[in-house]
Amino acid sequence: MAVIRFDPDLMQALINDLTSYAEDANGERGNIHQVSENNSHPVSSAEEATRTQPSLTGTWAGANPISGSTVSSTIEYLMGLVEDMKTRRQNILDINNNGIITATPDDGVITYYLPDGAEDTADNIRTSNTQAATDAKNDAASLSQALSNPGGTADDGRTVEQILDNMTKYQDLPVYGNIFVNAYGVEKFIELPISMYWRYAKYTGQKTAQYGDYSVDQEAVSRANTTLGHVLGSATQASEAPGGFGSWADAFYTTVTADGHHGRISSLNALLAAPGALYGTRTLVDLVTKMENLDKSKGGYYDGDPASKTPDLIWGYLDVGFGYNYNEGRALPGSSMDPMYGVMMAMGNNPKAALTYLTPDGSVGSDGEWKPGAATNERWAFLKSRARDPEVGLDGFTAAQAAASSLRSSEDPKIAGAATWSTARSIEYAVNDLSTSQYTETMKENFSVLVANSAEEVNNVARGGSPDGLGLDGNEEADRNTISSLIYRIIDNKNASATVFSALAQQSMNDHKDITSSRDLTSKYQDLGTVYGYFNAIASQRMEDISDTNASDAQTDKDSVSTGTSIFFMVLGANISGPVAPLVWSVSTTIVKPFIVDQIAPDTAPAPESTVHNGRYSLQSMAYADSVNSHVINDPGAFDTSYLQDENNKPYDWYSGSGDTPTFTFPSSPTNTQNAQIHNWANKVAAAGKDPAHVLDDVNTAIDTGVNNGTSQIAGEDGSGGSDAPAITLKK
Repeated sequence: MAVIRFDPDLMQALINDLTSYAEDANGERGNIHQVSENNSHPVSSAEEATRTQPSLTGTWAGANPISGSTVSSTIEYLMGLVEDMKTRRQNILDINNNGIITATPDDGVITYYLPDGAEDTADNIRTSNTQAATDAKNDAASLSQALSNPGGTADDGRTVEQILDNMTKYQDLPVYGNIFVNAYGVEKFIELPISMYWRYAKYTGQKTAQYGDYSVDQEAVSRANTTLGHVLGSATQASEAPGGFGSWADAFYTTVTADGHHGRISSLNALLAAPGALYGTRTLVDLVTKMENLDKSKGGYYDGDPASKTPDLIWGYLDVGFGYNYNEGRALPGSSMDPMYGVMMAMGNNPKAALTYLTPDGSVGSDGEWKPGAATNERWAFLKSRARDPEVGLDGFTAAQAAASSLRSSEDPKIAGAATWSTARSIEYAVNDLSTSQYTETMKENFSVLVANSAEEVNNVARGGSPDGLGLDGNEEADRNTISSLIYRIIDNKNASATVFSALAQQSMNDHKDITSSRDLTSKYQDLGTVYGYFNAIASQRMEDISDTNASDAQTDKDSVSTGTSIFFMVLGANISGPVAPLVWSVSTTIVKPFIVDQIAPDTAPAPESTVHNGRYSLQSMAYADSVNSHVINDPGAFDTSYLQDENNKPYDWYSGSGDTPTFTFPSSPTNTQNAQIHNWANKVAAAGKDPAHVLDDVNTAIDTGVNNGTSQIAGEDGSGGSDAPAITLKK
């Protein structure tokens, strides 16, 4: 199925722009035709091409803009598209006004559903989404029946699993989520993760006189809760409030703070933390400010109990005054009772909500830098000091930090400035306020997003500079130490390692887009060598320190570090190999989520290695290919067929073209054999004097210089012409 987001305002802007363009083009057509007519049409083809006056208010006559023989037919075709867009926009607005589909309260974007293979037409939108609404009502009733039936089936014969399958099909469609949750009831829906837990629990024997032993299919529970979290998230995008409540935030907060039902916070957290679930911005911002009140530091009940201690029932004896028994209802065993955890995890999927919460006030000063207000400083002080869940609380906080950092690329200086300020505080917090032992695997991945979204500043550090523009609080030396220490701490997680190394490789390539001379080429590869040397030195230090852990974990961690360095070269290679080579990562200016190594296609995934990548050799291979593809080496003699074949006289598979138009389509992840082949070519060219400008020698020297410079950032002056910048001190 396809869930389509339609922005009527942007569509109208496009319609206006295309209409204006067509009208201007038609005016020019008329002017040209008039000049031709005034001169008795000296060129008949020009008269023909500009003769017909298109109807700019009529319907599309179906002219083909490619095969059309006149300017008029092309303009008419364009206006036909405009009319089609007008009709389509109005149809979707009409369907929205009829309540079949809904607009998101946050931004007015209309979301609708189409089944696989269905054409995107007004009739299909109406039919499909009417069916989705019907299914939502039926699924809500059936799920309630199936969960209450000891046999696990609904009146329509469907099992819980079959109902969940249909829910998953619609899970991100706001109209479905809104109807389902309202039909099921918000309070009952929030307790669904608890119901699912017992659905997949199996009695295994008597534990004590009062309690039984159970085994639970946690994978099935997680799968169900992911679907439920998406459905609830989509519901918050469909309307501002569910029935009976002032807002979704009010509904959630009221439900989990009702007397006798505080245990529900564990269930709501499971829904909010569902991977990829998108909740409305206003819902999250309003909810998190309400949830702050449940923190003990603000007079609430939560004082830092870990998720693993959450029982299936919140009850006990409170020894206050005369003392009293309390029962706060069912809970989801093993799910966090931290009131801030779930909503901040949800913010990890909604950058706007994350940044709004983390930087509630502030402004851009006369110096162009964003300065926080009192509320922002107060919020960070609270978030850094509160007694959060010691097991997962930081996962939520850092998820919000990572999402907020993605807005550094915003064109709005206030948003970009706030995001940069938040990113800097997050990096400082990670290194200065937390020990490496506190990092969970999720935190490492979240922190890798901070680094990836600071790629420009980090690459500057690698080259001996400071992370200017990021706004860290220390002096230049301290700032260099801070950003490098964070990289050191997280690259033993393979997804974090891949995120950091791929983003920074892409940044390195972006800094050298156009190669037109040997000077450009050597500058590029000296910089790439410097960045590689810096990362390689950090990776080598991390591997050395990992050896102190137990053998099994150490090998896994070493493989993670090596995966990152391998992907660094895969990204570099893909950028110089041309369109034939598969680009493993396509890194935009900023990212919201870390890259997942296991999602790389098996035929392009790097094999883990326990040793650090041979970077100089790989960079040389890339530079040789780049020198040819950018035409820096263009002597036809350099492409003698005898230089480009193996010992069996078989041409290398990465070479194509001829001496006049050679192309080296070198793989982004070459084999050892292919690396040796391109080095053989370079050696033969140099020996035969076919590189009179010594481009290949110069680029080799540039790489050596760069690697030494980068290595010395971490290891200090090594006597090999390293950087003059002081060595970075890693806070391990």
